[in-house]
Amino acid sequence: MIGRDRYPGTRRLLITCDAGGSTDHRKRAWKAPAPPPPGPDLAALAHPALTGIPDFAALAASVTLAWEAAREQRLHLTRGGRRRRSSGPSGPTRLSLHGHILAAIYRQRLAMPCHLIGTLLGVDESSISLATCRVAPILKQQGITITPAGTRISTLSALREYAAAAGITLPEPPQQHTTPESTLQTRDTPQTHVISGRVPAVPDPSRS
Repeated sequence: MIGRDRYPGTRRLLITCDAGGSTDHRKRAWKAPAPPPPGPDLAALAHPALTGIPDFAALAASVTLAWEAAREQRLHLTRGGRRRRSSGPSGPTRLSLHGHILAAIYRQRLAMPCHLIGTLLGVDESSISLATCRVAPILKQQGITITPAGTRISTLSALREYAAAAGITLPEPPQQHTTPESTLQTRDTPQTHVISGRVPAVPDPSRS
């Protein structure tokens, strides 16, 4: 109401915002980001015909303690001390233990490239390379051996054909998180320009 009276001829509005520090979106519900898209169908991807593992859930359960111990040790070295609790909710987990194990199995059993595994699990290929390096030693330590299937799969269509031969229908891969630049510019969104500078003060006639 005040702005309309002071600037009656204005047709544009400049909105400034800050999303760091005490005004972090994790501490303000009205700044919360949109919920992430649905994750991958791990049940279909963990089918014995694809992984060669009769009971994938039991395998994951058998390495959970070793995985959590290795993860906590790695985080302890990274942060240089004990864990500090954040006042806001934790961020989303990009790749679960099940995803790590699937990445290692697909790499070793089907010789799939990292970018294809990343497409299936909804993460970047660099995350797949890191995941396999972290979980492979733990699988070996637990005496779990991944036997190559003798088939190299390098494309999504080849994986679908391989799964279809075993009677498995794979769902569409999840969409990866888009960057703010790509989500802000849509067909129905007007062009937005960021202006950096100081806004000149306007005298208040009521205080004269």
